[in-house]
Amino acid sequence: MMTTLREGHSVPLLNEYKYGIARRRLLQTATGGLKLRKAPWYVHASQISIWAAPLLLYVPFLVLAEVTTWNVYYLGLVYAFLCGGGNLALGIVGVLIRRKFSPVFSVCASQTDEDSVHFNTFFETYDFIFASKGLVGTAIHSLVYGLVAFCGSTMLSPALMRESLPVGGTVPAFVLGWFAVCSALYPLMASPPPEPAIYRPNNAHQFSPLLNGLMRPLYVVLVTSTYYGVRQLVTQPALYTQLLYVAVCALPIGWLLGTLPPLDALVLWLMEQALVVLMGGSPLPTDARLAAMLLVSLATVSVLAVIATKSSLGMLLGSSAMGFVLSQDLFSWTPYRISYYCFKCLRGNLQATTPVFASYWSFDFRHVDTIQSMLKSVGVAGIKGALLLPLGVAVMYLSYTGTTATVQRVVCACTGVLYVVQFLLESSQSLYVMKIFRNPCHPSSTDNTAKFRRRHKILDIISVPRRLLANLLPLLLVSCIGVFIAPSSVHSASGVVWSAIMTARITRKVWQATPSAHLDLTITSVLSLSLSKDNGWAVLGIHTQVFIVGLALDVTRRLWRKLEFVTTLLVGFATHRKLRLTLPLHTCVFVLFFLLSPLLLATMLISSVISAPLLPLFTLPLFVVAFPRTARFWPSCVQFGGSYSKNPDSVFYEQAIPEMARALSSSMKAGAISAQPGTYVLMRFQDRLSIATVLESGYGYCIAHIRGLELQETSCHTVEANRVDDIFERAYGGSCRASVNINPLNTLRPVDSAVITTYSDAHNVLSGVIDQPASLDKFSSNLLKTLVWVLFQHRDNFRRYLPLSTVASVQSQSQAATTSPVKSSAERPTKKLAGKAGSSDDTVSWSSSVGSLELEPIPNPQVLNIRSPAKRLTLLPLRNTLSLPGLIAEDRPLDSDSDATPDRAFAGSLQSAPTLFSVVDRVRLAGGRAGPASPPGTIPIKHSTLNKLRHRFPHDWLRIVTSSRCGQGQPEMPPAEVDQFVKVVLACFSVADTPTSGSLCGAATVTKPLDVYKGFHGEFPHSEHSERLAADTALMHMVHKAYRYAVKLLYDDASLGEVQDDNEMAKCLESYDDDWFIGSETESKWEEAIRNKKPHLFSLGRDLEKSTYTAHVLTLQEMVMNMGQLNPEALHGIWSDLSFELFYLTNDDEERYSIQAHPTVLRNLTIQSADPPLGYSVYSSSILRLPLN
Repeated sequence: MMTTLREGHSVPLLNEYKYGIARRRLLQTATGGLKLRKAPWYVHASQISIWAAPLLLYVPFLVLAEVTTWNVYYLGLVYAFLCGGGNLALGIVGVLIRRKFSPVFSVCASQTDEDSVHFNTFFETYDFIFASKGLVGTAIHSLVYGLVAFCGSTMLSPALMRESLPVGGTVPAFVLGWFAVCSALYPLMASPPPEPAIYRPNNAHQFSPLLNGLMRPLYVVLVTSTYYGVRQLVTQPALYTQLLYVAVCALPIGWLLGTLPPLDALVLWLMEQALVVLMGGSPLPTDARLAAMLLVSLATVSVLAVIATKSSLGMLLGSSAMGFVLSQDLFSWTPYRISYYCFKCLRGNLQATTPVFASYWSFDFRHVDTIQSMLKSVGVAGIKGALLLPLGVAVMYLSYTGTTATVQRVVCACTGVLYVVQFLLESSQSLYVMKIFRNPCHPSSTDNTAKFRRRHKILDIISVPRRLLANLLPLLLVSCIGVFIAPSSVHSASGVVWSAIMTARITRKVWQATPSAHLDLTITSVLSLSLSKDNGWAVLGIHTQVFIVGLALDVTRRLWRKLEFVTTLLVGFATHRKLRLTLPLHTCVFVLFFLLSPLLLATMLISSVISAPLLPLFTLPLFVVAFPRTARFWPSCVQFGGSYSKNPDSVFYEQAIPEMARALSSSMKAGAISAQPGTYVLMRFQDRLSIATVLESGYGYCIAHIRGLELQETSCHTVEANRVDDIFERAYGGSCRASVNINPLNTLRPVDSAVITTYSDAHNVLSGVIDQPASLDKFSSNLLKTLVWVLFQHRDNFRRYLPLSTVASVQSQSQAATTSPVKSSAERPTKKLAGKAGSSDDTVSWSSSVGSLELEPIPNPQVLNIRSPAKRLTLLPLRNTLSLPGLIAEDRPLDSDSDATPDRAFAGSLQSAPTLFSVVDRVRLAGGRAGPASPPGTIPIKHSTLNKLRHRFPHDWLRIVTSSRCGQGQPEMPPAEVDQFVKVVLACFSVADTPTSGSLCGAATVTKPLDVYKGFHGEFPHSEHSERLAADTALMHMVHKAYRYAVKLLYDDASLGEVQDDNEMAKCLESYDDDWFIGSETESKWEEAIRNKKPHLFSLGRDLEKSTYTAHVLTLQEMVMNMGQLNPEALHGIWSDLSFELFYLTNDDEERYSIQAHPTVLRNLTIQSADPPLGYSVYSSSILRLPLN
């Protein structure tokens, strides 16, 4: 079994139970879709017959072509008609069978990957072999079937093969060629095979089955079409046709290795290559933007080609102007976005969600700042255009009137000097010069934010010349092009079109990718002046020369990065013990690597030329060429509008994304980080990791996308995260830092650091804090004070509901309620409920009349059938308006003969009862229980118990609170209201304080840490009193708020020292109100506080495994974020292997070898950052526009 040893146990490359699936899929891929499994013989015979039917049908036509003089192409047409018609007839019959017997077809989906398949009816056998396509799909596949049959039969006819191939090569080419043709035709008739080259998940859209069947036939048609074109256009086509015969014979190998891309990936890759390579554009983040920009570029080239027929100088000036325009962010200026904004303005709902098609194009265009930014960009463009026109016209006029070689040499020298200056300025911003030597200008340490900021200002000053040069350089490069370009003497249509394309390319690239175009022009000008004028190089022209040099440099860059990736993976495989395989397999991998080294070099070169990833099989140093794809790698790596999985860590990334984008933009402006598409930047701050991807770049802007990685505490994640921290520590280790990069073979290279404002995350164990009796006693005292603080804050809300002039009337109404029955609004009489005989217990209403303590008899529990609920009391949601609620308690007994419930009876009384505090809401008691023993808004506290609590009330603290609040403009509280307020506070305290609540129930209890934890999260010990409090949501919320304040005071006493006096406590509570969010992490308001950048957050947690309590504290502060560039080839290679393993081999074992920690290539972190469903990042930002000017 293929395994590797890790910490004493084996880790498989591929699990044993996946071996069967892998073998079946490989065989199915190699043959084009034959499902050769344990099945009845007639199933295998049917599949083989269908697969070989095109070849068997071709035999009579082959004989006719050999024994007669009939034209091969006419025979091919008849043969194609028969093949296509037969496939169409068979498909129509299949559609009719499926419609009639659709309930029978279930075996194909359930037994796709089974080793043994059983069939009960003919219809199940048919469904197993043939895929469902529908009439439209059948018609399209039949048409393509006939086309492939024609192309294959003509190209592989012996008469044509003998013209190009030697005698010994005809038979092998015929056999291998027809094997490729039959493998391409079988998916059109039966069902497509699983392909290693997977760009999107299977059935990602409704056209997936149709496109999957067309992939193989497409390549056969492409090769044969090229074959016919070569025979018609080339005078001596023998060599080219031989290569094409080799290509058609090698098609099965390309399909098996996954080198040939799927149809959708191929189209997008060709579009991007046409835009980037031929027209000097930039890769784009979405397919729609790519198609739109390609159409605009083609239209521009067409216009320039027309101008070129009239004037070469006009074409050059026009291409320079259009290059500047196309290098801008056109998608934020589109008329659609402007009309969309105006439409929203007229409707008055700018905050409405942007429709999908709007966000799919560009950015959020809902603010006036966007219009101002657009107008500013237009103004800057006009100024630069005004500067460009005179300079360009003057220099180009000199060139067209006979520029001497001396002027060209001067311009060449100036271009070279400017490139050296630009390179030195960019190197001065990077942390490591030439990726090896540490830059002494960079700060030596990141421990002190203030010192780091002061030292980093040196780099900011150095970056000023570089920024000025970046603005002026495009103008100088356009002038350089005008010096070296010569009047066109080409008069053919193809020559004019080629000249227009190449001129538009170089003038656009000067604006789109200035550093790359600068190097291209520097090398080209040196070669033009160094080489003789008589060779073929001078004849090509400056635009074609720059094109060739640019292609060579791009291939060289990709080849160098692939070489770094191969070396890094090989060194890591050889040096890390946990990455080694068992000894025989480990030795075998090394032997294969060195034996295949020449082939590996060819593989690297081919992948660099076609811009394809290098796929390491199971992330071992065994490489194959993956299929080429767009620069963004994934089909759609951007989740517009921001998206993330349901993870508590997501909100931290959401808050930090703007700060990270600002820091990334600053580093790109200075030149420390490359702004070219395909750049990957790893950002590390505190315990968070994120990876930014540059998707598009232009003149003065770039489009980026940031993913936040999961903060899971797994061994693999910890190993790689620690390695990242170690790399940055060695770069910014103060006196212990290394003067050279001691990790040159790591895929991560530190480049810069920046200060961002985000949350620091701290977890502190509360052992010795909430489990000490002294601390808990202090907690009860703090709770009483925080209740006074919180409840007093809402005094201004309830005063307007009860002016002091109405106190007497309220008292009289309350006294009348105790002596005579009160009628409801419906004037329905009620009877008093008889109290328990001889009961001397009194109840206290927190909303009784002002000035006296209202005493109410406790009814007999048997009469009301009171049942204690089984569930604990939980915190109820709070309304938007917070105020201290209450009501005047009326002794309104219920009519025993009435069908009204107690809740309904009291609901009627509430309509006419005056209130002391504002009534926000009335919440029914849940669970369908009988009504409470006393009216809602009352707590049945014994009068004697209340008297015992009165001495605990902090009157001095109330005076401090009153003076503090009155100093803020609130009137003083009258004595009558003070007495009522005291009763309200003590009533709430009797519920929230555990010992007091227990004493009310007749049980001696003490506060435990668990009680504090549950009270913090909204669970008070269940009692009849807590039910009364829960009946009013707003008051319940305020009690919880005061309880959490008391817990926070307890934590501050342990961490910062005890509060000295009440004035200091008042200041602490004021800071809680203004700067703190104190609550549970599971609440939605916790995330809202983070999004709103609340300075501090506090929560109480519990670790069930360790039986400890923790305090979670978040503080918004400045901290240093380290940034490092990742090797894009390493990420693309690991992602390609991930797609191959999960999509094709279904190797989803969480302990497989390819997902284990790899400290040099950061394999686990790279897998996390992959696009879903392969990756599992917790946050994905929308596309971010980063300004670079």
